[in-house]
Order: sequence, then C-alpha cells, then structure tokens
Amino acid sequence: MPRIGFSLNFIKSINISFHPLWSTPAVRELIQRTSTKYIKSTNPKCEVNYKVVEANDCLFKEVPNKVEVEYSDGSKQLITPVKGMHVEEIQQAILRRTEELELAEELKEMKANPATGPMPIGFFKGRKGVKYAIYSDDVENEGKGKRAKGGVKTK
Repeated sequence: MPRIGFSLNFIKSINISFHPLWSTPAVRELIQRTSTKYIKSTNPKCEVNYKVVEANDCLFKEVPNKVEVEYSDGSKQLITPVKGMHVEEIQQAILRRTEELELAEELKEMKANPATGPMPIGFFKGRKGVKYAIYSDDVENEGKGKRAKGGVKTK
C-alpha cells in the first residue's frame, strides 16, 4: 500500500457511494486506503463517508459508483469509477486538485510576505572572518544609501 503522494490535505470531505454487486475493485480499495490511520492523520478534520446504495432493481440495472470530493476552497469534484479503473487513477485525480490548491496557498503566502530590502549579489570575507554583502550599483543609486570614504554604507 503506497503512502507517498496521497493525503487528505486541502480536502473537506469525501463521499463514496457504491453498490456491493456493481462496485469496482478501485472503489473498495479507495475505501480501505482512506480508512487507514496514516491517511486519517494527514487531515483529522476531513470527513470520509461511505454509503451503500440499495436499490430494488439493482439486479437488472447497473448502479454507478460515485466518489464526491469537496475541497477546502468549496469546490467539488465528482469521480465516477468504471470497470477497469485502478485506485491510483482516482488518487491521481484527487492529487492533481490538491496540488493546485497547495500551490495557490503558497503563492498567496509569498505575496503576503515578500522579501524586503535590496538583495545582495555576492558576499566576501573581511577581517576576522566577518562576512560582507555586495549590492548592485543600480540598487544603491536609487537613493537607498550612498557610499562614504572607505566603502562604508551610510544613510
């Protein structure tokens, strides 16, 4: 059972509905994987619900399986597993969306906390092992500071 890659991060709830006679092995495997302690520990607030569909005419008509995923941003995804589908394909569909949400959150954090001040273009060691930063001339000519005699930066 691979643990790498699949987690419940950025997922609010997963609703799995299936009929025992018409369910695919991928649905049963997904139920097993989402009920492990490891997967549940990745997001304890995530609700994983299982619903066994009972229909009177199910012996003659195929009942479709459904995996409904609700993400932390409110968006929903419906996955309908078909015969021959593997559980990895369901996990990949979920993983793609969670990676998009993770990237969006990281970009939002980067915009909220940008690097401040001029960025050094290099470093050199001075006396007694003290490290000094070298800044580009165009940054210093913008009025950020001027060099006095001896190369010491003043305001």
